[in-house]
Amino acid sequence: MATFIQVPPDAGGKKVAVRQYTDGADLLDRQLVELGYQSPQVAYVSQASIAAGGQVTLESPQVLAGTVGKLILLLVASTVPFKAELRIVNEGVPSMNKAVYVTGAERAWTFVPPGRDFFKVPGTASVGLDGWRVVATNLDISEAADLYATFLYDQEDS
Repeated sequence: MATFIQVPPDAGGKKVAVRQYTDGADLLDRQLVELGYQSPQVAYVSQASIAAGGQVTLESPQVLAGTVGKLILLLVASTVPFKAELRIVNEGVPSMNKAVYVTGAERAWTFVPPGRDFFKVPGTASVGLDGWRVVATNLDISEAADLYATFLYDQEDS
């Protein structure tokens, strides 16, 4: 399945077309680039009624054995201010924090890794999760939270 996105000129990937756009008085060239995802996946998880100051773990599905999962985007949202810690999990063992975000008035965090290989996980046949884990903390002092995470990743043959 091919995935297409508009990116600035000279971006990586396979160039498939060039389009011109007008932005005020400026004429902009944009390339359409095929990013070449092999098997894009989307997973949504949530947990309701996390007590004030409480913590919850939100996990992606298992990356299949013989493949490599590459995180494309993570979206975490909450009904109250929260802290989120992203970790890579391999054979059930989580890494130290790979990315941390603390909200103020915002109720959502969109994390895009700096490259496709920065947050990759090999799928193994061993016991334990191969994937990503978000440890989220409710920062409100009196209100319970509903927390949500959406994992977008590519599952490539290894």
